[in-house]
Order: sequence, then structure tokens, then C-alpha cells
Amino acid sequence: MKEEIRENRLQNLLFLIEQYKTIANLNVALGRKRKDGTLSQIKNKAIVPSTGKSRTMGTALARDIEARLRLPSGWMDKFHKEIQPLRPDLENIQSPVITPLNENNTESIPLYEIVTTEFESQLNTRLKGEIQLTNFLVNAMKQSEKAELVGYLTSDNAMYKTMPRNSIAIVDRAINSFAGDGVYLIQTNGKPKFRNISELIDGRLIIKSDLLEEVVDNKEQIDFLGKVKMLWECKPL
Repeated sequence: MKEEIRENRLQNLLFLIEQYKTIANLNVALGRKRKDGTLSQIKNKAIVPSTGKSRTMGTALARDIEARLRLPSGWMDKFHKEIQPLRPDLENIQSPVITPLNENNTESIPLYEIVTTEFESQLNTRLKGEIQLTNFLVNAMKQSEKAELVGYLTSDNAMYKTMPRNSIAIVDRAINSFAGDGVYLIQTNGKPKFRNISELIDGRLIIKSDLLEEVVDNKEQIDFLGKVKMLWECKPL
């Protein structure tokens, strides 16, 4: 079992490197220095002098990768047939699934910046461009066929720790009511804002920014504009 988990972690690491194009890019996404050699050593099965064995990914590193990339806990330990290349010990798999990026396995997500004024009473945005995402990532973020994924440049000073300015938040605009704890795009007093919202035992909602928090008795008081499904943080190195 341990050997199977080690192999799964290696194959999932190779997939993530493929998605981020280079180990350096993946290091940055994980909050590491670009030239950090840990992932490269695991990928290349570098020999550890003290043991004479190949370096493998430990549990702590696997959980850290999952947390930083917003992957489900335990994702690195599991075999994902839909993303992995062929393994000789598995039957009935005809060909690898990982393919080069092209127009057939990517999807474009519009990227907006939020524009607010003192007199706005609805969400006002300005199109900045688009984001190319693999179908795998898009499908992982969609909870239903009605999902409407949109990217937003973050600029909410009250969420400067959770969502550094000019990070990119992928929001499902089809979620317009409370759908479990998480970060939501909501509107209060005519102004859109990102807030961390969770449910208390008594059914009330607690709305948090990085500076303040408040408790709301009635969910109907909140104008939900969408729920954040993924965040690319912008942090100086």
C-alpha cells in the first residue's frame, strides 16, 4: 500500500508539473522559491546519500501541495485514471490521457475587473481578457451543468491576506445562494465584495473579511453573486 501511494504521488506530481509547464512555475504556485530543488529531486528520483534510496514525497508535503492548490485532502495519494499516463500494472487502460494543450482540451474563461462607484446598484465589470484552462480543471470546478465560471481580478483591501490584490478568483456565478462554507462574491449596499462565509450551528451565517466579521440571522439578507472555486494568488517573491 505504501509503495502504491508513493507511486500515485509521483504520477500526480508529474501531472501538476505538466499543468504548470515547469517545476519553477509550480514552485511559485506552492509559495516556494522558483529554484527550490525538492520537487525536482522527487521527480528525478534522486538518491538520498544517508539511505541510498530514491527520494519520495512524504505525507506532509503531499498535504501541503493539496492545501496550497485547493485540491481535496488525500488527492495526491490517489490514482486518477482520467489524468494519469498508462501504468503497466493496470489493465483495460488503452492510452495515456495527458495530452498537449490545444483548442480541443482547453476552455476559455472570461476575466473581468470589478468597477464600483458610489451610485452603482448592481455588479459592474470591465472585460480584461480571458484565461485558458484545461478541461480537467474546469470540470473539477463545476458542480453542475449550469455552472457559469468567470474570472475576477481581486482588489478588495479588506481581504488582502486571503486574496492578495490582483490575484485571480474563479467564481461560479450560477451559485446565487449559500452552498456550504467558502469564499463568496456578495453585494451589500450596492457594492460587490469577496467574503469568507460559514454557517454556525444555529443556522446563522458568519461573514468574515481579513479585518472584521459579522453574524447574519437571515440568509435572505445576503445578495450572493457567486462562489469562489479557485484562486491564483499574486504574491511578491
